Formats: sequence, structure tokens, C-alpha cells
Amino acid sequence: MVGRNNQVRSRKGFAMNRQKRIVLSVLLMMVMIILGGCKQHETAPEDKKGEQENASLETTGNQSLGRFIEQDLNLPQGDLSTLVKTLSDKTLRAFTEKGVYESRDSGDTWVAWEKQPKALTDDMQDKGDTETASGKSSTSFVLESGGVLPIAIGYDGSLFYKTKKGEDRIYKYIDKDGNGREINISLSGDLNEIAAAEFTEEGELICCDMEGNIFQINCSTGEIVHTYNMASNGENFTSPDLIPIGGKLFVAYSKFNDSWEAADIEVDTYDLTSHKAEEKNQVLNEFFSSKEKVANQTNMPKFMTDPVNKNIYIADITGVYKYTLDSSVVEKIFNGALGKMYNPAAYLVGGTVINEDSFILNYYVADSMSLVRYQYDPNVTAVPEKELTIYSLYDNSLVRQAVTVFQKNNPDVFVNFDIGLTGEDAITVSDAIKTLNTNIMSGQGPDILLLNGMPTESYMEKGLLADISDVIAEVSDTDGIFENIASSYKKEDKILAVPMRFSVPVVMGKTELVSRYQDLNSLAELAEQLRNENPGAQSILGSMPADVLIRLFMANSAPFWISEDGTLDENSLTAFFSSLSKIQDAQLGTTGNADDGEFQGETLSDTQMLEMVSFMTTSTYLLGMMGYEDTKINVSNAANAEDLCWILSMRSRLGDAEYKTAPGEVYIPIDPMGISSRSENTDLAKRFMTMMLQSDMQSISVLGYPLNQKVFDKNMEKPAEFKDSYELVDDTGRGEFHLDRIWPSTSDVDDFKQKIESLKTPALLDDMINKTVMEEGKKCLITGESVEDAVKNVMKKISIYLAE
Repeated sequence: MVGRNNQVRSRKGFAMNRQKRIVLSVLLMMVMIILGGCKQHETAPEDKKGEQENASLETTGNQSLGRFIEQDLNLPQGDLSTLVKTLSDKTLRAFTEKGVYESRDSGDTWVAWEKQPKALTDDMQDKGDTETASGKSSTSFVLESGGVLPIAIGYDGSLFYKTKKGEDRIYKYIDKDGNGREINISLSGDLNEIAAAEFTEEGELICCDMEGNIFQINCSTGEIVHTYNMASNGENFTSPDLIPIGGKLFVAYSKFNDSWEAADIEVDTYDLTSHKAEEKNQVLNEFFSSKEKVANQTNMPKFMTDPVNKNIYIADITGVYKYTLDSSVVEKIFNGALGKMYNPAAYLVGGTVINEDSFILNYYVADSMSLVRYQYDPNVTAVPEKELTIYSLYDNSLVRQAVTVFQKNNPDVFVNFDIGLTGEDAITVSDAIKTLNTNIMSGQGPDILLLNGMPTESYMEKGLLADISDVIAEVSDTDGIFENIASSYKKEDKILAVPMRFSVPVVMGKTELVSRYQDLNSLAELAEQLRNENPGAQSILGSMPADVLIRLFMANSAPFWISEDGTLDENSLTAFFSSLSKIQDAQLGTTGNADDGEFQGETLSDTQMLEMVSFMTTSTYLLGMMGYEDTKINVSNAANAEDLCWILSMRSRLGDAEYKTAPGEVYIPIDPMGISSRSENTDLAKRFMTMMLQSDMQSISVLGYPLNQKVFDKNMEKPAEFKDSYELVDDTGRGEFHLDRIWPSTSDVDDFKQKIESLKTPALLDDMINKTVMEEGKKCLITGESVEDAVKNVMKKISIYLAE
């Protein structure tokens, strides 16, 4: 396995960066855990083994045969640091922090290595004061004291690993017969260490430190034969992937600009005999500069080598590719859209090539490792016989996970997740929607629509969405469902769309203050009064950037901007901007500065969805700010059990306090989906939608309450590791406070469910409208644009859009 460590390093800045400890409060940690996830994109299935990267993947005429099929393997005993390597005799060797194992049947079964030396066993069992720290891959481990971190396996079965005694990092080598020795490498800097290592076919060790120095080591003597200095040394770059094969050393890395945006991957080449840098490999470098990209892809690919056939394998989200030394092409042999790598919850950490018809990839999934074998089957169709197309303006982690599950359970179906805004072109939201509408009307549209950012009401009025009442009924009969949420996109007697999850806007604070919040204007008047009574207060509703302030109140206001005739209501929009302006003035008081960069908040690109429920709008985050700033009323979005816990805990802390859903009986739909009325795959689309609403998919940990009541109730159970109190310290200078935590009781949950069941109106998710209001709202709050001008600009832009 090559290049397991892809952490960003800077030669000059690494030590300094490592010394900077970003002290996160428990509050922020909990929020970020909830919101984790990677975004990816791939659109077309593989055609055949060895398809060239830039060739069309569509098939015509008779269906061709042959493709790689995934098969999950049992892991040998181990935890997160399992390395797997195909040895020269085709035995598979697995190196874990608990032992070394072998397989002679391509990974189906594993047995312990008979020659495992006692010294290695002792290192594994010596945990010092603490266990090995947890991490997402073998390279995320930091050995506090004792234990081993597997780093590399040689083709003859030799091993290279790290252990730690006290403060000393120790690197050790075990040969094929179990004989061991320390490898002494003088590394500059107290925090510098080996970031990646690989063995050559001849048994030499190639390793790289975190400053870009590459060492070629004779393991028999421990001598450093040569030290290479990367051309990128001194710049910000990913820790390189080392690819020794055929007497050459290929080094793959990516540089970062000042905004920490990754450039295309570059590959340097060195001769392992002369130790000289050679001209860059044109085929590999052109491949990486032109290969298909995915939205927000940041992870480096993983590299595997097949020295017998002189092949380098490249695996990433988009698939698996093969390059033969001295050839002129890189072939795509597996399409990622058909595999586990498409799932954003599966983090690819490495793999090994068994032969030209079989390879293994190693994934980190949900706190554990997963081995998957890819075996070429010449008898299956190159492309699954059925195709289901899902369209979304934006990439979506939950849908990607669902696609991998659905395809695994339905191997005859290829699910094409088509994304309208990838960032690779200049297409705007308006352009993408126009193209989609044209395709739908011509019969070339998708089967399923993920309606984030889209004009859902318009599609309902035009009859473009099919009735999914039977899907809702099936899930309701088995698990129960929030009927009011499920029915909110109902027209006459037909349910035309349904959100996968939802969030609840709530207000929490002193009872008398909460009772006075009846609409946005009444809240604005209340905010002005509180500022007059507390002129020195840091904030009134809790400090927040302008974009968060707008998001919070847009959710409850936007559904009422649209008149019954489908036009924009100028009076409602004027009232919204006027109230926002008053609230912002009260928030800042006499000492605040609207021009402050922190207050301005996030700027969205054309390809970014305006998320109503960003993490900075959640109850967990905003009620934490309430505790630091000692405010008496707060508006936030409740989106999970932890949010309800914070609401109840802060209510108790305030005393004489209450919470209620925000005025308007509005909820925020998350990931609403509908089926095109023009789909020719309605039954297949309904099967996918049903799966999305059933327990397994609804149990995935993403932001938002599940629509499935069985899963909702399960999520409300008190976690075993629940802490009854926190001492919260904010490292931005807001202070600290103590919080006694209250987990929702059965009666608390029942009360909250009653509040949920009273909600009737979904928040407006049309990004053409919402982004325009956000843009003008920020001008109004930050740059001093008048309410009249803001409304005029919105009316001008949106009236044309609504008339189309």
C-alpha cells in the first residue's frame, strides 16, 4: 500500500503548525461530528475492462460482457491500522497492530504468521500508559506510548513499523524470517516523523518524512543509501505517495495555493540506481491534469503496484485506473460509481494487486476497516442492464451513500447520480434548471429529482412530479412516519415530494420574552427594547454573522413571500428586510461593526447550495453562544437529539424559561425528493425512495431529524456515554460557563413530537429566490443598502424568474 499519509505538510511551517493546538470546545466538537462528510461526483458506468480514461462509457448495440465485481472480505484480527500486501509468491499478508496474518485464498480466510517474532509481539502488547490513539486510517494514529503503527510490507513479507518508548519514536524492520532491527533515521525537527514508506522489489525501503525528504535504505545494514530532496520541498504540499517499481521511484503529490486549494496532482520520477531526478512522466502527469474531477475532491488517490506486469494502479472516488510502464495510456478498469469508493462514508486508505484480474481495496467505514476484493467476471454485463437516474443541482452525501447500498442490493441496476452544478463550468442555477426543464419536457429527464434549491411548487403545479403516496404508506405501515411532514408537498390527494429529513426552527428563552415573539416584526421590536435595557450587552440574540441571521429568519418568512398567483409579494419582502435591519442594529448596539469580516459571514459560490440548516444555525451551537454571552432569548434550528438536549438544558439553566416552535408553523425540509411523472422507471424509482425512508438509510448519522418515527424514537434514547455536565470554555474570548445537561425524558420527547406534528408549511428551498434575498440582505445589513433598494433589486431579478 503506497502513500497512506496524505496530511498537508509544509517544510518550513510544519513544526510551527503542529505546535499550534486548536482547542475546540465540546460544543464545536459535537456539532462537527454531526456534520462530517465528503462530497464526490461521478456520472457514467464503466464499459469494459481496460477502457481508456477519455473514452465514452456508453454502449450501443449488443451489450458487452465483463467487469469487476465487489466482494466484502473478512478482516484478520486488527483494528484501524490493517495493511494488506500481495507477496511475490501470491500469499496475502496483513499487518495489524495486533498481529501479522496470511491468506492463501485471496483473502477469504486468514491464519497467523508462524514466524512472527517475540520482539514484535512484545511491542504490540506494550501499550505504555495509553492505548494507541484512534484515527481514520493507519496514518491518523499518534502513538502516545507503546503499541505499533504498521507502515509498510515488502514483497518478500518483510515489515516496517513505528513504535514509541516514552517520548522516543522508534522505527523497526522485520525481515521475511522474523529477524528484526531498528532503523535509525536522523530527522530534523522535534515533531518530524516518517509519513509514508514502501519497499522496492529488491527489498530496499523507501520512506519520506514530513518535510519532503525521501530516504532510500538498505534494510540489511540499516544504511541510508541516498536522500532525495523533493522539487516541491519548501512549499505547501500533501505528503507524497511513494511508488517504487521497475527500478524507478515515482513520487505523487499535490501543491496548495494560499487559499489551501489543491492543484492537480504532479508526479516526479527518480532513478533508484543513479539516484538522479528524471524528466516527469508525461503520461501520468497529463492523466492527472485532465482526468475527471469530482466536486470538492481533496483526498489524494491511492496507488498500488504490480511489479510482475509493470503496472501502477490508481484508485480514487472516480474509479480504478491502470498504467503500464512505458505505455502511452492510462486505462480505466473500474468505474467508481459502481463501487464502494462512491460512498462518502467509505474512506479509501489503500490496497494491493493480486493479479491482473483481481485487486483488494482497504476502506475505513464507521470506525472500522473494511476489505473489499474486486474480481473480474467475464460473464456479467459490462454495464448493469437497468439504469436509474437521479438529478440534483448539488452534490449530496446521503444520496451517494444510498446509491452504493441500492446498487449492492440490486446488481442489475446502475444508478446515475447526475449533478447540475459541478463547479467545472460556468453554469448558474438558472442555467441548470432551464436545461433540466428542457430535458424533462423532451422525455430525456431523470427518474428522481433531489429538490434542494429547485422550484418544487412550480413542478407540482405543472404536473411534473408523480404521486408517491404508496411509498409513504408502505413506510408508515412498517415503521411509522411523521404524516404532516410527509404530506406537506401534497396537492389534492397526491403526495408529490417528501423530505428525507427535517429541522425545526425554535425559540428558547425567558417565558415572558418567548411569548412576545409572534412574528418577525414583534421580535424586532423586542430586540430593540432589550438593547435599550442592556446597552452594554455583547449581543441580544447571540453573536452571529449576517448570513446566519438571514438564514435563521428566512426559513419562517420565505414561504409567505409568494402570493397565491405565484408572484413575489413586495409587502412581505419589505417587512422581512425592515425587521432584519432592526434586529441587526439591536444586535450590534453602539459598539458593533457591520463591516467586521467575522460579521459578514460566508460568501456562496454559484455551485454551493444555500443550506437553511448550516451548523452555525443549530441549537447546539447557538445555545452555546447564549451561555457564553448570557443572552435571554435565542432562535435556532433543532436538527437532532443533541439539539433538544441543549434546549432543555439551557431552559433549566435560565430558569422561568420556555421553548416553542418559531411562528408560522414552518419546518425546514432536508433533501426533499420526488419522482418525475415522465419517468419510465417509476417502479424502480419508488423502490429507491422506499429504501431512503426505511430504517437503515434513515439511521445514517447526518444532520436533520429522520422522517421515520421508529428511527426518530431510537435516536432519542439516552446514549451510554452521555455526560451530565460540561465546563465550557470558548477560546475566542467569550468566556466560560457551566452547564448541567438534561437528556430528553419520555415526556420531553412526546412534547417535542407534538410540536413537530403541529408544523404545516415547508420552508422555501428555491435557491434562485433565496440566494438573491441573501445577497441583497447582506448588502442591506453590511454595506448600508436601503430596504427599498434591496426589495427593488430582489423584485427585479426574481419577477423575471417566476414568470418563466
